[in-house]
Amino acid sequence: MNLNTKRSALLVLISGTAMFLSLLLMLILSGENPHPATYPNTHKFNFAIYWFELADHESEINQILGEPSTEIGTHLRKVINIINKCDYLFMVSYSLLFACLFVFFYSVNKNLSPNSLIIDLLLFSGLLLSAIMLIGDIIENMQLFKLADYGINPEIRIDTISSLKLWTRVKWIAIFTASILIAISCVLKEKKLFRISLAALYIISAILGIISISLFSARFLLEYSSNILGLAWLISTIYCGVFFFKKG
Repeated sequence: MNLNTKRSALLVLISGTAMFLSLLLMLILSGENPHPATYPNTHKFNFAIYWFELADHESEINQILGEPSTEIGTHLRKVINIINKCDYLFMVSYSLLFACLFVFFYSVNKNLSPNSLIIDLLLFSGLLLSAIMLIGDIIENMQLFKLADYGINPEIRIDTISSLKLWTRVKWIAIFTASILIAISCVLKEKKLFRISLAALYIISAILGIISISLFSARFLLEYSSNILGLAWLISTIYCGVFFFKKG
């Protein structure tokens, strides 16, 4: 077994484990993944954070977080700000996980086809997308902190919504595109059932995600897209862990 491939598998295991630990820390510190203040709602969102990221208009802020002067409004803003603070660890670890997955599949595929240009292009594109999603998420998070104070701090301008919509889509488009490229990398040189199934998870997540940020009425699909992506990440991390510890 190629030593570089084993090392890249270890990097996936480390970054994937770090990512899931950051999610655990987020849950412990926030105490919950809260429902929006308006729940159930006509937009079909179950969790406040997804609706908050895809907020379309200032009128939705209080539907998501509640009136600032109310008990639920105060509570939700506190929890959401904790989640967004922890999100800095999460965004670094998931973008690293994507980058490490691209390096891993590059190494696996390069062993089978050393002169393939498409393998090089997949690696370059994947690393670039990993950087773009991190930058997009950082700027998105800054807008979320501002909007949590909308209606409280008069200095918060409503054009923050426009900035949020832009950078949220930059982040998610990078994530969904990277997911598609990971799926391609996964089955490029080996079309085993496990690889095909894993690639399908990344593709399904990307398709649902693209629909969610393209159609106003389908925004809630981001929740399902994220859960499927999380499952794909988990399987990928376990797979690379098994790959690393496997003898040979």
